[in-house]
Amino acid sequence: MSKKSLIINLSIILVVTGLSVYFLVTKNVINAETVKYLSFVSIFAVFAFKYLSLFGESLVNYLTVKNSLSGWTLFRSFSERLYGNLGSDVSPFKSAHYPLRLYYYAKKNYGFFQSLSALTKCQILASFSSVINYAILSLVSGILGYTVTVQGTTVGLFAIVLIGLGFHALTLTLCLMLAFIKPFQTFMISLVAKIKYGKRKPIECAKFCETQAVKYSVYKEQVLIMLKEFWRYLLPTFIYILNMFITSSLIYVSYVCVTNSALDFKTFFIFYLLTICTTYITNVIPIPGGSGSSEVVFSLVFAKVVPESTIGAVLVVWRFGSYYIPVIIGVLFFIISSIIIERKKIKKVKAEG
Repeated sequence: MSKKSLIINLSIILVVTGLSVYFLVTKNVINAETVKYLSFVSIFAVFAFKYLSLFGESLVNYLTVKNSLSGWTLFRSFSERLYGNLGSDVSPFKSAHYPLRLYYYAKKNYGFFQSLSALTKCQILASFSSVINYAILSLVSGILGYTVTVQGTTVGLFAIVLIGLGFHALTLTLCLMLAFIKPFQTFMISLVAKIKYGKRKPIECAKFCETQAVKYSVYKEQVLIMLKEFWRYLLPTFIYILNMFITSSLIYVSYVCVTNSALDFKTFFIFYLLTICTTYITNVIPIPGGSGSSEVVFSLVFAKVVPESTIGAVLVVWRFGSYYIPVIIGVLFFIISSIIIERKKIKKVKAEG
């Protein structure tokens, strides 16, 4: 991501967040009473769970690629994940997530194909684990039969889970088809290239087609490698599935901290699935990090679940602990780590010279 793009995206975040705050104040979601329920401890609890989730993903990625990357450590895996998280938080559709992770690999002197193979392996495991997770959730939600009212409409939580299961299963199936069925791959890549570039940019179009073909070639290669040694990936798959519950529990953590409610499985399960629903919606809105849109969607989805007197505080605690503070820390970590890496490279060159 260029500096210009970063500045534009940060400006969008500030503007949209300001507009969303105005909307929430006019709708009385955030009011004078909100401040009474806010506390540093609550925000820190959500922040801690956020970073516990990031550590869980880092552990999964470390276990997945440690045998294929020389010198790869858990700290490097965590650092790389922080780069990716920052990319997701400051770009529309999380478009800078993988570029920033590749940037970290490059800074650590890993080759492009080596880095791409590692990221692809992590992506394959995440996709497969997500399908398993949603299949389990479908079974559980179908048995329990929980429902929730959203904007006056009663919705079965089973329906929300089915959307997630369908999305992840379809995504995994499509990636496998693109990797293993060459005619389908050629057709789809050409179609996307024509839509994206048309006939005006033939050079860019050809380069795009070549890059995508390489990407799916690597995807196919890594799938075959992982199938041959599937036992190596059982533990990271299990950890990934468990970590998904931490990742989508941040709103529930905020709710418990603000309202001092006792832990309750039914409430947790409802919050967990509604958090997933909120994520579905915000992910298709082209605003960096879901800033502004996440707050508005939350106020609509959780209106009948969180008490009116505390919904504003739950929202503020959740967003500050899971987004705004991590963005600040992510930017600082990116700047500091980049400087340290560059200084080490200069020092190494001088020592060798």
